[in-house]
Amino acid sequence: MAELVKNFLNKTNSKENREMLCNICNKYLSVPPILCNKLVGNICGRCEESTEVTKIKKLKNINSTMERQKVFECVSKYLTFPCSFRVNGCVAELKWGAVRAHEQNCSFQNTVCPFSNVQYLENDEEPCIWIGKSTELVSHFSRRHKNYFMNNFRVVLGIESSSIFGTLLV
Repeated sequence: MAELVKNFLNKTNSKENREMLCNICNKYLSVPPILCNKLVGNICGRCEESTEVTKIKKLKNINSTMERQKVFECVSKYLTFPCSFRVNGCVAELKWGAVRAHEQNCSFQNTVCPFSNVQYLENDEEPCIWIGKSTELVSHFSRRHKNYFMNNFRVVLGIESSSIFGTLLV
């Protein structure tokens, strides 16, 4: 039975598992609370407070309440879910309560280049539009942002001995 459920959850873009996906982010309903609204459909805990849900509510002028799907949540406690970043190579199989914490720290999650933020740029440099795995970020920096790297620089540190634990002086 467990293998059957695992195979079902690992089917990407399958008609059968569509009801197990959030209607906002298209990720599995694997992060509580799971909410449902007649107009929006199922919403996972990742999206509950997101600006996307707020936008949709405004666009569709939704005044009806979201109902928590407690039966779904109860059953889901006995399932394992694939990491949302499996398309990037993560092979983690996660229990219901562990999904959010894993995905927030998953090394396969998509990362936006910090140089997409204008405040870090020099002069009239164009913002970087790179998005990739966090494991590829250093490689991206060394190719695209060489001028921000310092090689063979020297840092002198001193330790003040007047304290029992010492104080680091830079």
